[in-house]
Parts: sequence; C-alpha cells; structure tokens
Amino acid sequence: MLALIAPCPLFIVCGCKDTTFPRTESVRDAVMPLVREVYALHKAEDRLDGYFFDGGHAFDTAAKERAYPWLDRRLRQ
Repeated sequence: MLALIAPCPLFIVCGCKDTTFPRTESVRDAVMPLVREVYALHKAEDRLDGYFFDGGHAFDTAAKERAYPWLDRRLRQ
C-alpha cells in the first residue's frame, strides 16, 4: 500500500520495538526496499525517507531532528 503513495513525499518514523504495532521491523527490512524501487521508477528517490530506531511507539528527539528538516524541505518545494 505504501508504494501507491509514490511519487508523493513520504517520511516514515518507526520504532522497531513498538508493542502498539508489532513486527514493525518488517517495514524497515522488507517493505522499505520495495517501496524504494517504486519511487526509483518514478525518479523520486529523494521524496522517500525514513527513520527507524531501536525503541517503542514514540516520536523522540532524534526522530524530530530527522523528520522536521525533511518536512521543511518538502513543504518549501
């Protein structure tokens, strides 16, 4: 389903030890490589990014430091 968003900008923040949404590591390990291929077909690789961390269901400082500049660049385009 994520690939259907292409080529629109997409940034995913995902804690790989999330108990609210278990098995989120599969998003990082299996899903994101496939979604990257779809974005590449659209020549939109720069519109896809993510931050995967070893933690639970949270939007921590490190996630904000990655996501906010990315969102700022996209919103200014």
